[in-house]
Amino acid sequence: MKTFLFLLLSAVAAFAENAEGDLSAIDPKVPSVTLSVKGKLQTYRVRPDTEISINGVKGKFADLNTSMTAKVVTGEPQVASKIIANGETTVAATAAAADFERRLVGTKWIWLGHHFKFEAGGRSSGERDFSWKAVKANVISYETPDGYHGTVVFEHGLTKATVDERTPGEVKASPSLVRDKP
Repeated sequence: MKTFLFLLLSAVAAFAENAEGDLSAIDPKVPSVTLSVKGKLQTYRVRPDTEISINGVKGKFADLNTSMTAKVVTGEPQVASKIIANGETTVAATAAAADFERRLVGTKWIWLGHHFKFEAGGRSSGERDFSWKAVKANVISYETPDGYHGTVVFEHGLTKATVDERTPGEVKASPSLVRDKP
């Protein structure tokens, strides 16, 4: 009996796994979380009894978001028994993005010699036409009518920004945006 119990506990321990990385996807339908660990994606199912903590405080699955880092502990293959996450909660991240959007609206910028202004409602005006959305504090996603899209990361003081532009099949870093004189 002792041998059987030892073998059973050894088998369960063999399934235990710890993985740490960036939360790259959260699927509330399954529910599951996907971590990016050293460039590889690892997906774990989340059960109602999975323990979740965010920044050291008991959390909920709905509070997890892809701006967080996490450690996932499993008790069986690909099933999270515990998720220890760090970063802004969904509510805080949404509030930070909304605050950033308010700060960005009305500012004028120059990109590749073109002058434009960020307008309310996620539009631009001036020599560059595109739609945009604040996705988190100091970061927007954008899309142009001709299919270019990407992200822009702004410095906190809103004086310059770095553009990561994408077209189908390619990624290129474009020259920085600089704040136009008021």
